[in-house]
Amino acid sequence: MGVSAGKRWTEEERRRLAALARRGASGPEAATALGRSIGAVHQKATELGIALARIYRSGGRRMTPKR
Repeated sequence: MGVSAGKRWTEEERRRLAALARRGASGPEAATALGRSIGAVHQKATELGIALARIYRSGGRRMTPKR
């Protein structure tokens, strides 16, 4: 089980996730800011239709999602 297993998402956390995505945050950055696992953040972002920035594994270059 993850760090936040069973922890429900509050409306404030959903809004913060959306705001982080608008600022171009990646999954790991959003997870750290929200105190959630990366998997939980990706799952919630997918559920809400939010696109997080992607980071290439080689070189750490950021790729912004298509709109």
